[in-house]
Amino acid sequence: EPLGHSFLYGHAIGLMALSEAATLSGGVAGEALAEPVQRAVAFLRAQQMEDGSWWGRWISNYLAGTAWVIHGLVAVGSEDRDLLDPAIRFLLTHQNEDGGWGEATESYTHPELRGKGPSMPGLTGLVLGALCAAGEAEREAAHKAVAYLIRTQNEDGTWSDDQWQHIFLLPDYFYRLP
Repeated sequence: EPLGHSFLYGHAIGLMALSEAATLSGGVAGEALAEPVQRAVAFLRAQQMEDGSWWGRWISNYLAGTAWVIHGLVAVGSEDRDLLDPAIRFLLTHQNEDGGWGEATESYTHPELRGKGPSMPGLTGLVLGALCAAGEAEREAAHKAVAYLIRTQNEDGTWSDDQWQHIFLLPDYFYRLP
């Protein structure tokens, strides 16, 4: 199990919240938040996989985990290219031909399946947002993702979420026997 009982996107959301708190306090909280932010970034650095991805926990899986971590790192102003560039490469190399991203829950038990699966609008939106936040909005991959989202939108303005993979059981059930 890559992360014990922790979950990465919770850390990413924590970084985003700390960034927002510093902004809302007019920078007053900035100094007090520097050490917690550094500790969180160090934790994320230690958890990054060799291919640049991060493992997910409550949402499938490597694509979503990686996108959330990029959002968190960017929110606190991280310009650590040693963390961001491999993560961006991971996302870009796992884009599907149709412009979207998708991943199946089987990647929990078969890491070789990370980043692979039929495209899903929700996951595509999350990955596209992370790429844009990291300054990658002008890449062809971002344009393809926008086209995918436009093409797959329903007449009523919604997107199908029947493939969006939320984890309702602890992922331990996918890769650990009692």
